[in-house]
Amino acid sequence: MKKLIIAGLGNPGEEYKNTPHNIGFETLDKIAEILQDSGNIAKERHTREGATYEFNVNGTRVVLLKPLLYMNLSGSAVKKVLKENNADPKKELWIIHDDADIEAGTIKIKKGGGSAGHKGIENIAKSIGTNDFWRFRVGIRPKNAPVKRPPEFMSKFVTKKLTGNALAKMRKSVETCAEMVLESIENGIEKTKRIIIN
Repeated sequence: MKKLIIAGLGNPGEEYKNTPHNIGFETLDKIAEILQDSGNIAKERHTREGATYEFNVNGTRVVLLKPLLYMNLSGSAVKKVLKENNADPKKELWIIHDDADIEAGTIKIKKGGGSAGHKGIENIAKSIGTNDFWRFRVGIRPKNAPVKRPPEFMSKFVTKKLTGNALAKMRKSVETCAEMVLESIENGIEKTKRIIIN
């Protein structure tokens, strides 16, 4: 049976819900919700490092992973689940994460490449020994963000709760990204390489 490990990045805890940095968690929740609404029951498992939800999607064993050791330590959970499932990260690992270099409302799919300073992606690449995995990069950059964003600006922005139009745009991005992931499972991720503007 084909298999896929799909990790959505974020930080655990209610205080991080509806923040830009948690768009990976939110998207993973939406994917699980869509699958369960269609009658696909998950096998759930929770450990200190992460929570996994396993589905059979048209003959593909899909393991959804939420690393729970905070964003900057995501790699250990990803490495553990890859090992448990004997999965090849270059072919069978997809990561969903926020990307401050992409404007909010835009989603890009990419394989490999640099982290652009994203600590979760950096930690995963370091932990598993490669950056050659597929990524769903969900834009979070507001239009009024400075061109050169100082670290103190970004650290506050990515963990600040969104409201109003910004929250509505994030939720739309989450829904769109979830649909793209499910389409990629169905038809192959290579056929889904496109940019979505909400």
